[in-house]
Amino acid sequence: MIRLVERENVAQFEEYCKGDPYGVRIVAAERTYGTSESFAQFWLQYNDKGEITAAIGRLDNGMTVCAKGDYDEEEIDAFVEMCVGKTGALRPVRKGEVADGVIMRLDRTRMTASGGETELNPPIEDVYSVLERCPGMGFDVPPFEYFYDDMKKRIKQGTQIVALLRADLFPAACAALHIADGTGVVTMCATLPEHRGKGFAADVVGALLERYRDGDVYVMCLSSLVEFYKHLGFGPVGGFVY
Repeated sequence: MIRLVERENVAQFEEYCKGDPYGVRIVAAERTYGTSESFAQFWLQYNDKGEITAAIGRLDNGMTVCAKGDYDEEEIDAFVEMCVGKTGALRPVRKGEVADGVIMRLDRTRMTASGGETELNPPIEDVYSVLERCPGMGFDVPPFEYFYDDMKKRIKQGTQIVALLRADLFPAACAALHIADGTGVVTMCATLPEHRGKGFAADVVGALLERYRDGDVYVMCLSSLVEFYKHLGFGPVGGFVY
Protein backbone atom coordinates (compact mmCIF):
# COMPACT_ATOMS: atom_id res chain seq x y z
CA MET A 1 0.00 0.00 0.00
CA ILE A 2 1.28 3.45 -0.92
CA ARG A 3 0.31 6.44 1.20
CA LEU A 4 0.98 10.13 0.65
CA VAL A 5 3.36 11.75 3.15
CA GLU A 6 1.59 14.47 5.12
CA ARG A 7 2.34 16.36 8.30
CA GLU A 8 1.50 13.46 10.59
CA ASN A 9 3.91 10.98 9.00
CA VAL A 10 6.78 13.26 7.90
CA ALA A 11 8.97 12.14 10.83
CA GLN A 12 8.39 8.48 9.93
CA PHE A 13 9.22 9.23 6.31
CA GLU A 14 12.46 11.09 7.13
CA GLU A 15 13.57 8.39 9.57
CA TYR A 16 13.18 5.69 6.92
CA CYS A 17 15.19 7.68 4.37
CA LYS A 18 18.03 8.53 6.78
CA GLY A 19 21.52 7.44 5.75
CA ASP A 20 20.53 6.31 2.26
CA PRO A 21 21.73 8.13 -0.90
CA TYR A 22 18.32 7.87 -2.55
CA GLY A 23 16.74 8.99 0.71
CA VAL A 24 19.00 12.05 0.82
CA ARG A 25 17.73 13.17 -2.58
CA ILE A 26 14.13 12.69 -1.47
CA VAL A 27 14.38 14.30 1.97
CA ALA A 28 16.45 17.23 0.68
CA ALA A 29 13.58 18.02 -1.70
CA GLU A 30 10.95 17.55 1.03
CA ARG A 31 12.78 19.90 3.41
CA THR A 32 13.15 22.44 0.64
CA TYR A 33 9.52 22.47 -0.50
CA GLY A 34 7.49 20.84 2.27
CA THR A 35 4.58 18.50 1.59
CA SER A 36 1.89 20.89 0.39
CA GLU A 37 3.14 21.66 -3.14
CA SER A 38 1.57 19.84 -6.08
CA PHE A 39 4.92 19.60 -7.93
CA ALA A 40 6.77 18.16 -4.90
CA GLN A 41 5.08 15.07 -3.45
CA PHE A 42 6.27 12.20 -1.31
CA TRP A 43 4.93 8.76 -0.45
CA LEU A 44 5.63 5.71 1.72
CA GLN A 45 4.99 2.12 0.75
CA TYR A 46 3.83 -0.25 3.51
CA ASN A 47 3.58 -4.04 3.55
CA ASP A 48 0.71 -6.07 5.00
CA LYS A 49 2.25 -5.80 8.48
CA GLY A 50 2.23 -2.01 8.34
CA GLU A 51 6.03 -1.83 7.97
CA ILE A 52 7.61 0.75 5.66
CA THR A 53 9.22 -0.93 2.66
CA ALA A 54 10.01 2.07 0.42
CA ALA A 55 9.87 5.85 0.15
CA ILE A 56 9.14 7.74 -3.06
CA GLY A 57 9.79 11.35 -3.96
CA ARG A 58 8.57 13.35 -6.93
CA LEU A 59 9.81 16.77 -8.03
CA ASP A 60 7.99 17.81 -11.19
CA ASN A 61 8.44 14.81 -13.52
CA GLY A 62 11.48 13.37 -11.78
CA MET A 63 10.97 10.54 -9.27
CA THR A 64 13.31 8.78 -6.85
CA VAL A 65 12.71 5.53 -4.96
CA CYS A 66 14.45 4.72 -1.67
CA ALA A 67 14.15 1.01 -0.81
CA LYS A 68 16.46 -0.56 1.76
CA GLY A 69 15.19 -4.14 1.54
CA ASP A 70 12.39 -6.16 0.01
CA TYR A 71 9.53 -4.10 -1.38
CA ASP A 72 6.61 -4.50 -3.75
CA GLU A 73 8.39 -3.78 -7.01
CA GLU A 74 5.29 -4.21 -9.18
CA GLU A 75 3.31 -1.73 -7.12
CA ILE A 76 6.14 0.82 -7.25
CA ASP A 77 6.56 0.41 -11.01
CA ALA A 78 2.83 0.80 -11.65
CA PHE A 79 2.69 3.85 -9.38
CA VAL A 80 5.68 5.52 -11.07
CA GLU A 81 4.17 4.90 -14.51
CA MET A 82 0.86 6.36 -13.37
CA CYS A 83 2.63 9.50 -12.10
CA VAL A 84 5.20 10.20 -14.81
CA GLY A 85 4.60 7.66 -17.54
CA LYS A 86 7.28 5.43 -19.04
CA THR A 87 10.13 7.75 -18.03
CA GLY A 88 10.63 5.75 -14.84
CA ALA A 89 12.35 6.68 -11.60
CA LEU A 90 15.85 6.74 -10.16
CA ARG A 91 16.05 3.63 -7.97
CA PRO A 92 18.36 0.81 -6.85
CA VAL A 93 19.22 -1.79 -9.47
CA ARG A 94 17.37 -5.09 -9.04
CA LYS A 95 18.67 -8.62 -9.38
CA GLY A 96 19.11 -9.49 -13.03
CA GLU A 97 19.01 -5.88 -14.23
CA VAL A 98 21.81 -4.04 -15.97
CA ALA A 99 22.66 -0.89 -14.02
CA ASP A 100 22.62 2.50 -15.74
CA GLY A 101 25.23 3.81 -13.33
CA VAL A 102 27.23 3.23 -10.16
CA ILE A 103 26.70 4.38 -6.57
CA MET A 104 29.95 5.20 -4.78
CA ARG A 105 30.68 6.10 -1.15
CA LEU A 106 33.51 8.28 0.11
CA ASP A 107 36.30 6.72 2.14
CA ARG A 108 37.69 9.74 3.99
CA THR A 109 41.00 8.00 4.63
CA ARG A 110 41.57 8.11 0.85
CA MET A 111 40.15 11.59 0.27
CA THR A 112 42.11 13.94 -1.99
CA ALA A 113 42.30 17.59 -0.96
CA SER A 114 41.14 20.27 -3.37
CA GLY A 115 43.75 22.53 -4.93
CA GLY A 116 41.99 25.36 -6.71
CA GLU A 117 40.39 28.52 -5.33
CA THR A 118 36.70 27.68 -5.23
CA GLU A 119 33.64 29.72 -4.29
CA LEU A 120 30.93 28.21 -2.11
CA ASN A 121 27.31 29.06 -2.95
CA PRO A 122 28.31 31.42 -5.79
CA PRO A 123 25.90 33.38 -8.01
CA ILE A 124 23.41 30.85 -9.37
CA GLU A 125 23.61 32.18 -12.91
CA ASP A 126 27.33 31.37 -12.96
CA VAL A 127 26.62 27.74 -12.04
CA TYR A 128 23.97 27.53 -14.73
CA SER A 129 26.37 28.93 -17.33
CA VAL A 130 28.59 25.88 -16.77
CA LEU A 131 25.85 23.27 -16.72
CA GLU A 132 24.10 24.46 -19.87
CA ARG A 133 27.33 23.96 -21.83
CA CYS A 134 27.90 20.42 -20.55
CA PRO A 135 25.23 18.11 -22.05
CA GLY A 136 25.51 14.38 -21.59
CA MET A 137 26.87 14.52 -18.05
CA GLY A 138 24.12 12.28 -16.66
CA PHE A 139 21.56 14.96 -15.87
CA ASP A 140 19.24 17.27 -17.77
CA VAL A 141 19.52 21.02 -17.19
CA PRO A 142 16.08 22.60 -16.64
CA PRO A 143 15.05 26.08 -17.82
CA PHE A 144 16.94 28.82 -15.99
CA GLU A 145 13.94 30.22 -14.08
CA TYR A 146 13.16 26.84 -12.54
CA PHE A 147 16.83 26.13 -11.84
CA TYR A 148 17.33 29.52 -10.17
CA ASP A 149 14.30 29.17 -7.90
CA ASP A 150 15.18 25.60 -6.94
CA MET A 151 18.82 26.38 -6.13
CA LYS A 152 17.92 29.52 -4.19
CA LYS A 153 15.46 27.60 -2.00
CA ARG A 154 17.83 24.68 -1.39
CA ILE A 155 20.72 26.93 -0.37
CA LYS A 156 18.44 28.94 1.93
CA GLN A 157 17.08 25.78 3.57
CA GLY A 158 20.56 24.29 3.98
CA THR A 159 19.77 21.23 1.86
CA GLN A 160 22.45 22.00 -0.73
CA ILE A 161 25.98 23.39 -0.97
CA VAL A 162 27.40 24.50 -4.32
CA ALA A 163 31.03 25.01 -5.35
CA LEU A 164 32.32 26.94 -8.37
CA LEU A 165 35.80 27.41 -9.82
CA ARG A 166 36.71 30.18 -12.25
CA ALA A 167 39.36 30.46 -14.93
CA ASP A 168 40.34 34.01 -15.92
CA LEU A 169 37.37 35.29 -13.90
CA PHE A 170 34.86 33.21 -15.88
CA PRO A 171 32.96 30.17 -14.49
CA ALA A 172 34.75 26.97 -15.52
CA ALA A 173 33.60 24.11 -13.22
CA CYS A 174 30.94 23.41 -10.62
CA ALA A 175 29.52 20.74 -8.34
CA ALA A 176 26.85 20.54 -5.65
CA LEU A 177 26.07 18.46 -2.58
CA HIS A 178 22.55 17.52 -1.51
CA ILE A 179 22.36 17.17 2.28
CA ALA A 180 19.96 15.52 4.73
CA ASP A 181 20.46 14.07 8.22
CA GLY A 182 24.23 13.74 8.15
CA THR A 183 24.50 12.30 4.65
CA GLY A 184 25.43 14.02 1.40
CA VAL A 185 25.16 13.18 -2.30
CA VAL A 186 27.40 14.83 -4.90
CA THR A 187 25.56 16.09 -7.97
CA MET A 188 25.87 18.56 -10.87
CA CYS A 189 29.61 18.04 -11.30
CA ALA A 190 30.65 19.56 -14.63
CA THR A 191 33.60 21.29 -16.29
CA LEU A 192 33.50 23.33 -19.49
CA PRO A 193 35.02 21.36 -22.42
CA GLU A 194 37.90 23.76 -22.91
CA HIS A 195 39.01 23.36 -19.28
CA ARG A 196 38.82 19.59 -18.92
CA GLY A 197 41.95 17.72 -17.94
CA LYS A 198 43.14 20.47 -15.59
CA GLY A 199 41.81 18.99 -12.35
CA PHE A 200 39.00 21.55 -12.00
CA ALA A 201 36.28 18.96 -11.33
CA ALA A 202 38.42 17.40 -8.60
CA ASP A 203 38.87 20.84 -7.06
CA VAL A 204 35.16 21.68 -6.82
CA VAL A 205 34.20 18.24 -5.49
CA GLY A 206 37.13 18.37 -3.05
CA ALA A 207 35.97 21.77 -1.79
CA LEU A 208 32.54 20.32 -1.01
CA LEU A 209 34.04 17.35 0.80
CA GLU A 210 36.23 19.62 2.90
CA ARG A 211 33.24 21.78 3.79
CA TYR A 212 31.07 18.78 4.68
CA ARG A 213 33.29 16.69 6.95
CA ASP A 214 30.98 14.91 9.38
CA GLY A 215 28.71 12.52 7.47
CA ASP A 216 28.82 9.89 4.75
CA VAL A 217 28.99 11.19 1.19
CA TYR A 218 27.83 9.33 -1.92
CA VAL A 219 27.82 9.97 -5.63
CA MET A 220 25.68 8.42 -8.36
CA CYS A 221 27.71 8.46 -11.55
CA LEU A 222 27.95 6.98 -15.01
CA SER A 223 30.38 4.09 -15.37
CA SER A 224 32.69 6.32 -17.42
CA LEU A 225 33.28 8.48 -14.32
CA VAL A 226 34.05 5.71 -11.83
CA GLU A 227 37.83 6.10 -12.13
CA PHE A 228 37.56 9.86 -11.61
CA TYR A 229 35.66 9.40 -8.35
CA LYS A 230 37.97 6.60 -7.23
CA HIS A 231 40.81 9.11 -7.49
CA LEU A 232 38.91 11.38 -5.08
CA GLY A 233 38.45 8.60 -2.52
CA PHE A 234 35.11 7.06 -3.50
CA GLY A 235 34.48 3.34 -3.88
CA PRO A 236 31.60 1.46 -5.58
CA VAL A 237 28.83 0.18 -3.30
CA GLY A 238 25.98 -0.53 -5.73
CA GLY A 239 24.19 0.33 -8.93
CA PHE A 240 21.20 2.37 -9.99
CA VAL A 241 18.75 2.48 -12.87
CA TYR A 242 16.82 5.44 -14.18
